[in-house]
Amino acid sequence: MKFAKKLQDELYSEWCDGYIDYKMMKKVLKQENDEAVSLFCGALEEQLHKCHSFMMGQQRTISDEIVTLEFQVGPNVLSCSSNDSTIRLSGHCSRLVDRIERFRHFALLNHMAIRKIIKKFDKRFQMHFLQSIGLPDTTKLLVSDRDVGKWLLD
Repeated sequence: MKFAKKLQDELYSEWCDGYIDYKMMKKVLKQENDEAVSLFCGALEEQLHKCHSFMMGQQRTISDEIVTLEFQVGPNVLSCSSNDSTIRLSGHCSRLVDRIERFRHFALLNHMAIRKIIKKFDKRFQMHFLQSIGLPDTTKLLVSDRDVGKWLLD
């Protein structure tokens, strides 16, 4: 399966504006002018910044939801006997787990998109992007799918 199709099939539609625009990046690579490399670098930097900003917002939202859940549960979670409270708590936990899983998958797809578009750059320009140009500093700020697990366990 082509990556662009995989990305389209697997992205979470409500977050589509936060993903790396892989199709646009491919179009930039197809340009035939002298500035194609610098245009690609600028577009990549812009896409990474967009993705990073979105990820930071999602991390804040998830952190806020965890704090809210901790406040709702409190120290007396085992003494809570109301079925209604248990159902609400279970629903909140389920939604939080879904959001975390979507966030983890978002991070995974974006890292794959970056890796794939750089591979296309290497092939198009017959050079190694990582060695010749290097990734922008913004990439150091991106969260990987593994980082999501580490972040939640700390």
